Amino acid sequence: MRPRLFGLVGFQSFTASDSFSAVLDSSSGVVFGGGGGVLLGRNLFVDVSISRFAADGTRVFVTDAGDIVDLGIATEVTVLPIDVSIGWRMEGRPSFTASGKPRLRPVPFAGGGFGFQQYRETSEFASSEDDVDESHGSYHVLGGIELPFSPHLGAIADVLYRWVPDAIGTGGVSAYYDETDLGGPQVRVRVVFAF
Repeated sequence: MRPRLFGLVGFQSFTASDSFSAVLDSSSGVVFGGGGGVLLGRNLFVDVSISRFAADGTRVFVTDAGDIVDLGIATEVTVLPIDVSIGWRMEGRPSFTASGKPRLRPVPFAGGGFGFQQYRETSEFASSEDDVDESHGSYHVLGGIELPFSPHLGAIADVLYRWVPDAIGTGGVSAYYDETDLGGPQVRVRVVFAF
């Protein structure tokens, strides 16, 4: 069993693209985070990661005619997913160089898991009833490749697709666009230190 820690930077795109675009003028953005986990033997891994998306926009109102009206009230949207992933690394038996050192080769992997996601929407002049602070269950799949630089240091490039069903869509812009899922794809690069 080998513990490992990692930091990550990535790019998140949201399934509820119309709702995010109405408030933030974009449905995607950069995320930062980190996490840790364990390697069980050469193949099985368990990781826990946390990432953070934050962007500024304005509150909007949907009229009875379906028009989107910008209210001019600055708002910040924060999305904070925590993911527990279990997966399998396609690493074969180790091989060695002529000098006896282990060869460092790229290792593909795939997996899936579950977690929860916190969604916050806050405005400076809004009442507590107008702000949003909710958590929802999630599940995901992921796949990518590990690139070892040394026995302890490496990088991971992967894609994680997250589903957060029935998290929105009961009112406001998301109801108008009939969008209910707060998930979407996240492309990540992680720098890993294994003990």
